[in-house]
Amino acid sequence: MKVIIPYRQTEKDLEIKYALRSLDKYVSGIDQVVIVGEMPKGIKNVNFIPHGQSNYINQRQFTICDKTLKGIENIKGDFLFYNDDHYILKPIQAKDFPTHHKGELIRERNGTRYMQTIRNTIEITGAHFMNYDTHSPIIFNADKYRKTFEGMKFPEWGYCLKTLYCWFNNVEGEYCQDLKLENVANYGQLDDRLYFSTMHCNFTGFEQMMNELYPEPSKYEI
Repeated sequence: MKVIIPYRQTEKDLEIKYALRSLDKYVSGIDQVVIVGEMPKGIKNVNFIPHGQSNYINQRQFTICDKTLKGIENIKGDFLFYNDDHYILKPIQAKDFPTHHKGELIRERNGTRYMQTIRNTIEITGAHFMNYDTHSPIIFNADKYRKTFEGMKFPEWGYCLKTLYCWFNNVEGEYCQDLKLENVANYGQLDDRLYFSTMHCNFTGFEQMMNELYPEPSKYEI
């Protein structure tokens, strides 16, 4: 199975380094990693597809969707959608990743501009559809992804992409509490987890923890 990662460079590209370490350490059944967007520093052995990057945050969801469509142009069947802040904690086959949601869309209360993305999505799915936009990898089918998103008009702040895919394609998942660590003090929350995520704004505070979790360089590192 191919792994698609839509990517925008960061100052040190640290998150994706450890995301790829976790992928290399724990996930089997991967044929190729495809990075679409900007090439991270210090990375090799991936298929890189350049793609333009919008500088407007309110177009972020559209840009992610467009990068994904570019990355799957020659893919048939399933692929694993993966972000640079996804970290795996247990052995798993790529084809066996579960589909998780974090409860009904109407329950989302984070007080940020992301709420407009939620409202846009609710206009299509209804308020009580499950929110599948957790910080986790997810398996998509390339043909169904294209059918869902090609030609779609995106409003300002876009849509919850995973949620729309699941709604249009009758995908059902199971509840799993979302986990995006704000600091290393939350380290204990990783017990019995399959995956977790981290806050971009203070990632340097996670480096020691990440080196303990993933001490060995991956085959994707220069």
